[in-house]
Amino acid sequence: MTLIDRRKLTSILMMVFAVLCIAAVFYIGMRYFKNRRMSIPLNVSQETMHVGGLTNTYTLYFLTDSHITLTDERDTDAVRNKETMRNGNFSVNGILGYRYFDAMIADAKKEEADMVILGGDIIDSAMLASVEHVEDQLKTLDMPYYYLTGNHDFEHGDEYFSEKAYSEYLPRLNTIHGDQTYHVAEYEDLIVFTADDSNNQI
Repeated sequence: MTLIDRRKLTSILMMVFAVLCIAAVFYIGMRYFKNRRMSIPLNVSQETMHVGGLTNTYTLYFLTDSHITLTDERDTDAVRNKETMRNGNFSVNGILGYRYFDAMIADAKKEEADMVILGGDIIDSAMLASVEHVEDQLKTLDMPYYYLTGNHDFEHGDEYFSEKAYSEYLPRLNTIHGDQTYHVAEYEDLIVFTADDSNNQI
């Protein structure tokens, strides 16, 4: 094979490789945007309360029990298998918990809520991937939020209300929950008090 033939072959191979790369990027991009555009039907109940003495109007956005079950290689096979099975238990019309949660966060922003209250069991088990996903979503909010743990947020595998669950897995939530068991938000004429009932003591 002459030098010219080799150069032609190399050029052809490089062109084929470039076309394959472009096709792969296009395919991945189309899948990504298709998933992003998927409409998720939300079932949001709106309640209006009239409280004597209030002169301002407040919108509090409460969401709970999304049971996000994202796992990755940092979890044991046993934990990943368990959460894969539980995924179906907490899907809404086939939509997994993390997608539904993301849609609710987007809705809270659209409604321009004054505060978002997360009322427990947002995460089904304290897998790091789930915690990080919730943390990333909450960072997009431009209003305060308060995260209260439920009985599932800090379980992990067979560790449920155990000493290890409290010592090792509950602290994983500190980046989104903090280490406080209650939160107080003061507005001009309103005080909002939220309490963590993960111990079922209230």
